[in-house]
Amino acid sequence: MTFLGGGFNVFASASGDGTVRVFDLRDKERSTIVYENPAQDGSLLRLEWNKHDPRFMATVGMDSNKVVILDIRFPTAPLMELKKHGASVNAISWSPRMGHQLCSVSDDSRAMIWEVVRSRIGSNGADVEPEMWYEATAQINQVRWSPVELDWVAIAFLNKLQLLKV
Repeated sequence: MTFLGGGFNVFASASGDGTVRVFDLRDKERSTIVYENPAQDGSLLRLEWNKHDPRFMATVGMDSNKVVILDIRFPTAPLMELKKHGASVNAISWSPRMGHQLCSVSDDSRAMIWEVVRSRIGSNGADVEPEMWYEATAQINQVRWSPVELDWVAIAFLNKLQLLKV
């Protein structure tokens, strides 16, 4: 579950039933499904709002090597899927400075920074290459873009924390 922030009364959840739902705190009895994973047993593990543009979010599924980019104005169909990881994606983080940069980390030991440019949206993302990538010595479990030092990304693997300058 993640809150939109900025004074909005909205939060979203990625679920074991394979859906991304958006809720409004003013009416908690209702939710809007903005995405349903088409994969069999398609549990969704992570969800991250774009820090610059609240229309966009990214999600990852269990045992999936792709990152799904969503636009909540167009429910059910992803804008694009980023498919260059060689193993399961574990975490994602949007850049707090640029609304079109996203970092994903995976069991393939790589951190990838993507330029999710609107001109490429709708292309299904299969041909999108990461702008930068870093290979760690083990599977990367977590990533977080610094909200203060905007050129730094933190990744965690094994018992280590590494800071990467973008």
